[in-house]
Amino acid sequence: KARLAAHRAIQFEPTLAEAHTALAWVLWIYDWEWQQADASFQRALDLAPGSSLSINGAATLTGCLGRLDEAVGLFRRAVGLDPLNVAMNRNLGLYSLAAGALEEAEASLNRTLQLTQQSAMTYCWRALTRLAQGRLDEALADAQKEVTEIFRLVSTSIVHFARGEREASDAALKELVEK
Repeated sequence: KARLAAHRAIQFEPTLAEAHTALAWVLWIYDWEWQQADASFQRALDLAPGSSLSINGAATLTGCLGRLDEAVGLFRRAVGLDPLNVAMNRNLGLYSLAAGALEEAEASLNRTLQLTQQSAMTYCWRALTRLAQGRLDEALADAQKEVTEIFRLVSTSIVHFARGEREASDAALKELVEK
């Protein structure tokens, strides 16, 4: 239904960026046609360069395609357009972490937590950022604060392992597997 709706919208209004964005998500998530999705996101950005939703989608796919620096740049644009958007701030943090920009990752994740302490995955990503910075105690504290259980268990296990606490790491993994 979503694909048909996006195609109809493009047929009636070829310059509607939102329709190209919707089609891109369908191509990416349902069809696994990542290059076509990338082209659809790019078309949406060409039509509406100030659409934070189109930029966020394009940035997410770009990061998944391994173009991390480009993804971080796109997320910066998205956050600049919509600075109170929790998901965009969190995503900027995640992809900054993946790109090795640890200070930017931490700053973005801190902004996310200022917006809401209940943002799924945010404490997990900040724990992994702090782990990469060698701040093991802070990493563990963040991992334990993660609000989404699966990400709490994953990050707690990783941090315990990095701290040389094999038993605690295994216990968190065991709990995860039993879920």
